[in-house]
Amino acid sequence: MTNNNNNIKLHFVTNTDSIYLWQYEMISSILVQQRSLDVNFSVLENTSSNSSRYSLPLLVKLAYKLDKRLAGCQTLLQERKSLESLSSHTIYKLSKQSLCDESYIARNFISDESTQLLIINLTEKALPPCLYELEGTQVISLFFSRLRHIDSTLTGLLEFSSNRNAIHTGIQLETAENKQNIILYEAEHSLESASLCRTLETILHKTSLFLPHVLHKYSHYMNSSESKRSYLNLENTRDTALSISEQLKLFSKFSARVVHRLWYRFTEGEQWIMMLAKNEMLNTPNMAFESFERIMPPASEFWADPFLIEYQEKHYLFFEVFPFERELGHLSCMEIHQDGSFGEVVKILERPYHFSYPNVFEFEDQMYMVPETGGYQCIQLYKAQPFPYEWEFQYNLMDGIRAFDSTFIEHDGVWWLFATVSETEHCATTEELHVFYADSPLSQNWTPHPANPINTFASSARPAGKIFKEDGRLYRPSQDCAGSYGAGLNVCEIITLNKEEYKEVILSKHKPDWDKSLIGLHTLNFDSKYTVIDVILDTGFLK
Repeated sequence: MTNNNNNIKLHFVTNTDSIYLWQYEMISSILVQQRSLDVNFSVLENTSSNSSRYSLPLLVKLAYKLDKRLAGCQTLLQERKSLESLSSHTIYKLSKQSLCDESYIARNFISDESTQLLIINLTEKALPPCLYELEGTQVISLFFSRLRHIDSTLTGLLEFSSNRNAIHTGIQLETAENKQNIILYEAEHSLESASLCRTLETILHKTSLFLPHVLHKYSHYMNSSESKRSYLNLENTRDTALSISEQLKLFSKFSARVVHRLWYRFTEGEQWIMMLAKNEMLNTPNMAFESFERIMPPASEFWADPFLIEYQEKHYLFFEVFPFERELGHLSCMEIHQDGSFGEVVKILERPYHFSYPNVFEFEDQMYMVPETGGYQCIQLYKAQPFPYEWEFQYNLMDGIRAFDSTFIEHDGVWWLFATVSETEHCATTEELHVFYADSPLSQNWTPHPANPINTFASSARPAGKIFKEDGRLYRPSQDCAGSYGAGLNVCEIITLNKEEYKEVILSKHKPDWDKSLIGLHTLNFDSKYTVIDVILDTGFLK
């Protein structure tokens, strides 16, 4: 434990001696990462063997069954594991009355007055109200929707049936009835996959990582101003299962996604392309996207992640090329001539793994590039030898990290590296923004920001191009991946950036709504003369 949390004791409360697989993963992670933490378990007696207040309706069960067969996934909502298989930690059999017995709690779980007892409510039901009044005791639960339901059974189903593009999960500090819970940690996950089963599998796996994060920096979360966002305790708002109307909506939408998935499996339905326009003002991005002209790739590949670099009065466009046959991206470059025409497309980097996001920058009169190699679990540095078509690998800036779309900015004499990080191979690559700092962009000694992850929202976390300064203010383009990858982009203003704090706000949101044939948008870059974006072209719309 850090931040003087050594006197914290953790007590998990369940309804049965078996728990969901995602809960098992969560507790196992805590036991491995924080071996010195005092952990116990209680199983409440005289409660239903089914910890959920809801049962999945027949139509939903049928949808899951079809989905699992098509997507080849297992749902973490249904699988359970025994508490006894976790460890040799004590498992108590308690009644609800025992939990409210202050002398019993003190005798068994609190060693002295400085001990803080954290009760983790895994029953997915409300605990006795008297528990919230016990001195030295706090109750934490996980929630699974915007309404802060603590029951995981309906995770994503209401959002899915009502056409929402994201779901919120997180951790809350519970309070007495009719008071306000304190949100300690919250994340927004995209409901983008054609497979609802696989999407929920990813969401629950990710949610299982939240409690280890919060425990590791418990004092930080309790004292942080960002943790004081309070919401009414709404976990009892919904007391009935899905209505027939909601079931029909869910099944209808699920069926439509299956048809959509099969259609795109047998047709080339979409293609990333680039679009370019001259700036209306020098060194200021052109945001009038309807005036941009298309840069079309061959039908056999897509072009994406464009970066504009101005070098010795010439303009170069770097971008990812993704051949459909190879299914691995490589990097290319072409010059933009003075008359606006394009030079030859030159392949500059190709390896047996995926390249994208060719972040080219100048440092101490040398040109460098940090491409995206998250699938290779490292952040690589290349140097131009010479610029722009020859690049030589230097070394890894970081190893053992699934970092995506690394983006740099120098601010107040410090170099900052922004990237979304996927903690495990099961986690999304778009939902957790981390920042690191060093004294040079070429450093191999990057310090993680203490507030990491600084953004946990699918709609604004992942970088979408170079961070830029204008009139002394910092702006960060970000991707909106809620609902689908590359659904749109935002321009965020960085309000606070130092070694202790980070804060940003979204100034503008942009969707590819100026052209009905476009269904995606996710990168923005510019130089003194041009602005470039990439978009998804619905090729079926053109036929």
